[in-house]
Amino acid sequence: MDQAYAQFVQSQGLLRSVPVQRDEWTYWREYVLPAAGVPKLNIIDVSDRNPSGSFAEMIHDYMTNTRYTGEHTLFHMFVLKRNLREHYVITLYHHAICDRVTSEVAERQMIACYRSLLQHQSLPTDEVKPYVEYVKQIQNGPKGITEQELVSAFQLEAFQKSKQDILLRPKLRTSTEAYLFSVSIPTENPSLEFALSVYTKGLQTYLGMDKLPLLFLYDGRRYDEAEYYNTVGEFIDFVPMLMDTKQQPAEMVESVRNRLGLLKRHTINFMNLLTSPDYNSQWKRTKKLVQFGKWYEQLDLFMFNYLGNSAKEGLKYSHFYDDTVLKQPNPLPIYSLFNCIASAYTDGLIF
Repeated sequence: MDQAYAQFVQSQGLLRSVPVQRDEWTYWREYVLPAAGVPKLNIIDVSDRNPSGSFAEMIHDYMTNTRYTGEHTLFHMFVLKRNLREHYVITLYHHAICDRVTSEVAERQMIACYRSLLQHQSLPTDEVKPYVEYVKQIQNGPKGITEQELVSAFQLEAFQKSKQDILLRPKLRTSTEAYLFSVSIPTENPSLEFALSVYTKGLQTYLGMDKLPLLFLYDGRRYDEAEYYNTVGEFIDFVPMLMDTKQQPAEMVESVRNRLGLLKRHTINFMNLLTSPDYNSQWKRTKKLVQFGKWYEQLDLFMFNYLGNSAKEGLKYSHFYDDTVLKQPNPLPIYSLFNCIASAYTDGLIF
């Protein structure tokens, strides 16, 4: 397992990197693994302890409340030994280097490497593109599209107008409190089309608006011909999507997919385009129309994040649904009204 871990870290540049603050921005400093003294996994033996006792609470607290500061790697990986036959590899990632796909990448590559070593076979040879190549690629975009074509394709003028209409409504102001709750919807065919239809229809009923300025979370792991599905890192892009609730569900999701296709073909990454200092003198109209706010306080009035593709076969929503409603201080200085994460299971969805 130590060898599999060392191979995994060796193949992933971000796992050998530390964040460095400079000029009010964060950069990555990547290190090379030494020929001697390769990293090893810490093993925590809990075989003689009560799995539901105080030690388990300590492990849970460690996983929940770990904080990263200074110039240190932004992940921890260790092995929990339950008995001679049961060992669990637990990994904590800082969100800066981890999205939904990253956990799948880590599990797949660690297991493949471990099995190869165990069976004395050659190590897997799947290509792993360095994260730095992704960064360089999006910094060279957008390509083959003018700003006016981009504004038109994403209906950014109407997007801004819809956002301004919402912000001007007297009842929709910032709040010092936030509510976290889940809603379950049984369905035989959980899909992006169904989840998006439910979410937008709910907002339409609540707001009485037909055009909604959604912020669509997108796993941006493919641009042009380059793919990064074997790379550890944060690839999420926040895409402004004006949704027309008068459209039929199939028409609506087709419209979304067409716009996502433009991101791939023209190397468009909105978060890089709108926040990178390299674009301070460019794409000014796009920045104005998306209207993030000076401190990003207007970033996500309505955020939609669909996790459908991560559902493992056989899992039912009833095993995960919790009807608890949590009331807590609003954690962010933003105008968020109703953000949604939709997870798909074999028999339904949890919003």
